Amino acid sequence: MPAAAKPLVALGLLCLAAACSGAESGAESGERLGPFAVSCSPAGGPVAVTFLNDEPARAVLDLGTEELLLPRARSGSGARYAAEAAAGETVFWVKGDSARFERPEQPTRRCAIASD
Repeated sequence: MPAAAKPLVALGLLCLAAACSGAESGAESGERLGPFAVSCSPAGGPVAVTFLNDEPARAVLDLGTEELLLPRARSGSGARYAAEAAAGETVFWVKGDSARFERPEQPTRRCAIASD
């Protein structure tokens, strides 16, 4: 990626994490941002995330062995993506370059999202 584009990618990621609308982030409807590399502790979280600026906005989590599509959910702070299943709710909550990943019957994972 060209050096000049890195601040724009980081700005887009931060804007999504701060719950900006597509118009505020400069992203057009249907635009994809990412994939961005993700590292989580303990291990077992997503390895990459792509944000889809659709209606509704969604996050695609690449877990290496499976892919999860989580729609945007209501949040007081940051951007929260969640989906309910029979076993419980899966949540990916982004704030800045940090995230929290929760799955039913698994430990909560603290994650970092790379902006380049």
